Amino acid sequence: MINEQFFDYLKLLRHKYSESPQYNLFTVLRSGSDEVRLHSRFLVDVLNPIGSHNFGNLFLSDFLQRHSIELTGNIKVDYEYKNIDILIRSSSTAIIIENKIYAVDQEKQLERYYDTMLSEGYKDIHIFYLTLDGKEPSTISMGNLENRGIGIKCISYQDDMHDWLTRCTELALRNAPLREAFIQYTSLISTLTNQVENMEHLEKLKKFLLSDNNLQSVAELNQAYEEIVIDVQLAMWDIIGKKMTDQFGVLSANSITHSRNPKACVKNYVQGKRNSKFLIQEIELKEHPSVYLFVEQDHHLYLGIYTKDKELPNLSHDYNEENNMVWKYTNKKINFKNLSNEDIHFLSNTDSLDLFAQDIIDDLVNIKNMMISAS
Repeated sequence: MINEQFFDYLKLLRHKYSESPQYNLFTVLRSGSDEVRLHSRFLVDVLNPIGSHNFGNLFLSDFLQRHSIELTGNIKVDYEYKNIDILIRSSSTAIIIENKIYAVDQEKQLERYYDTMLSEGYKDIHIFYLTLDGKEPSTISMGNLENRGIGIKCISYQDDMHDWLTRCTELALRNAPLREAFIQYTSLISTLTNQVENMEHLEKLKKFLLSDNNLQSVAELNQAYEEIVIDVQLAMWDIIGKKMTDQFGVLSANSITHSRNPKACVKNYVQGKRNSKFLIQEIELKEHPSVYLFVEQDHHLYLGIYTKDKELPNLSHDYNEENNMVWKYTNKKINFKNLSNEDIHFLSNTDSLDLFAQDIIDDLVNIKNMMISAS
C-alpha cells in the first residue's frame, strides 16, 4: 500500500537537492529542442576533427569506438549535406546521423539518404537514428531499406549521447570554456530527457527504494503513471473528434474514433510498439471529395489538409507544404513521446484541454476557408 509518507519523503529529497535554474547559453540563444540550428550544429563541431574545439579527432574517435566503427584517411564531418543532418565520411565509409528530437519523419527519408551516399561511391554506409529515447524510425521513413537488408542503429540522447558527452567533458577537463560548454549542453540533454543530474540525490533515491518494500510501490506507480498518460491522450483525441464532428461532419474511417479499440491504439503509441506511431482524426470535405482535414500525432500534434488525387492550392506561408499536404504544428507544442509533468496536468484539466482542442478546430476552419477561397 502506497501511503502519503512515501511521497512526502520523495518531495523532501527533491527539495533538498533541487537547485535554482542555472544559466545555459544554449537555451538563451536557441530553443532547447531546435534540432537543426542548435543540436546538429553543436554535435557536428564536436565531432569534426577540425572543429573549433582544437582537440583534433579525440571526440570523434571516442564516439566511433563506442559504435565499433573505424575510419581511415581524410575524415570529413558535414552539417546538412544534401539534407542529411550529420554526415561523417572517409574513404569508402559514410555515417549518416538523422537527428530527430521532435520533427516528423518524412517519406522514404532514410532510404533517400542511403541511396545518396551509395550513388557517391560509398560502400560501407552506417545509418544512425538519433532520438531522445532511442525509438525506432517509422516505416514511412525507412522506405524499402528493411527489405534490402539494410539495418538502422537507433541511439538516444538519454543514454548514448549523454554518456559520450560526459566523457567529452572529462577529456576537455583542462580547457575551461570547452568543459563548461559540454557541461551546459549535457545539462540541456538531461532536461530534455527528464534525468536526475545530482548523483547524491540519485543515490538517496536508490537507497530509499531498496528499503522496506518500496520497490513494489515503484512498479505500481509506473503502471499507474502509464495509465494516466494513456488516459489524458485518449481524452484529448475524444474531444478533438467530437469538436471536429460538430464542426465538419462525420469522421473518416481512418480516425482513431472509429477504431475497434481507441484506448489500445493510444496504449500502443505510448509503449512505442512498432507501426503504432501515427494517430489521426480526419474528415473528408463535402465540398471537395478526396480532400481531408486532419489532426495527426507524431511526437507533436500537427494539423492541416491533404489530398489523395489532386494538387492543393497555395494557402499561406504560415503552413508547410509537401506531398499534396499543407500542415502546421498546433500552436501549443506538446511532446507526446516525452510528456512533462506540466503537460500531463494541462491535458488532465478539462478547461485547458477544451481550449487546446478548440484552438485546433479554429485552425482547421481557417484552413478550410482558405481552401474554398483558393478554389
